[in-house]
Amino acid sequence: MSQDRKVSLDVFRGLTIIFMVFVNDLGTRGIPRWLQHAHANEDRMTVVDIVFPAFLFIVGMSMPLARQAAIKRGLSVSDRWRHALLRSLGLLLMGYFMVNRWSLDPKVAWLSAPVWTLGSLVAIFLIWNQWPQKTKLARQRAYLLQGLGGVLLLGLFGAFCGGKTDAIMQPQWWGILGLIGWAYLISFVLLELTSYSLTATFLAVAVLVAFRELELPLRNYLHSTQSWPALVSEWGILASMTLLGATVTKLILGKKDLARAYYQVIGMAGVLFAVGYGLRPLLGASKIRATPTWCLYSVAWCALAFLLIYWLVDVKKFRRWFRGAQRAGENPLTIYLLPSVFFSILALFQWSFFDDYFGAGLPRVLRSAALTMLFLWVARWGVRWGVRLKL
Repeated sequence: MSQDRKVSLDVFRGLTIIFMVFVNDLGTRGIPRWLQHAHANEDRMTVVDIVFPAFLFIVGMSMPLARQAAIKRGLSVSDRWRHALLRSLGLLLMGYFMVNRWSLDPKVAWLSAPVWTLGSLVAIFLIWNQWPQKTKLARQRAYLLQGLGGVLLLGLFGAFCGGKTDAIMQPQWWGILGLIGWAYLISFVLLELTSYSLTATFLAVAVLVAFRELELPLRNYLHSTQSWPALVSEWGILASMTLLGATVTKLILGKKDLARAYYQVIGMAGVLFAVGYGLRPLLGASKIRATPTWCLYSVAWCALAFLLIYWLVDVKKFRRWFRGAQRAGENPLTIYLLPSVFFSILALFQWSFFDDYFGAGLPRVLRSAALTMLFLWVARWGVRWGVRLKL
């Protein structure tokens, strides 16, 4: 797998974001248990519990290729670090605003929740859209739009608390995008400091998994509230999935002996299954509690799934089958945010049609599938009009 041969990565990323959007809308009413997240007190996993790990995994898989491309373009080490820090900051900022939309107090805030959320999304699109910058005038316009987005975010920050310091926005759990930002930042730092060494990466994963395995039961025993060790252990277990994603790319990258690369990835997946099985009696397998077994099982399944996609797409060239997923994988952030735009508009006008008639069971499944297809179409249409988010 080379920089010019990464269609399988886009396909895997696209399939992940498609399924993520689909299951995020499903809810729980009349939905089969295997299409719901397992509860925190359960020792089990469902296919839904692997969706978020799959995204972390693909983030990691892209990192060695991004580094390879940066070196090829002549970017310095400081340039790579600056880009990584800005990318992480962007994800954290998006997650910070998106997670706070659920805790906005209409008695305090100057805006209603739907208006505030739509304003946040508009600001995000203004700041992180890929504006044309080929000419001086285009660059000036891009900077102006990004500046307007920044001013809008600052205004929304103030509107959230209504000028009261005791109602200020809190990071909470950072949201999905924020967690991806932390995992990416930790993984980037570790990979850069170790020069993407496979041995060092496996050692880092072992340390992060062990830290989570020790910290989680200790916190439960002490009945302590969320603390910095708890946050670091959670971010660490998420980063371990990203690191293992980078490892899979390293195992396949530039290898002429594909059979050996396949066996190495399959062997890695087998080891992850075995270690996860060995750790399961201690904390169980739980996405909600972010246990090490959940992490290791999820990465093992992701590695095997990607290996199949890689064989179909990049080796056998069955790319026509996955054209839609490839397009989705090229524009995942836009697709992820479109449901928030859609449902905020519904809430703004107090339209309850979807919940009234498609709120549970099979109608809900059909609704989620139809909306997912709609968001894919809107994102594809938006690219033609220059709307494409990228950090």
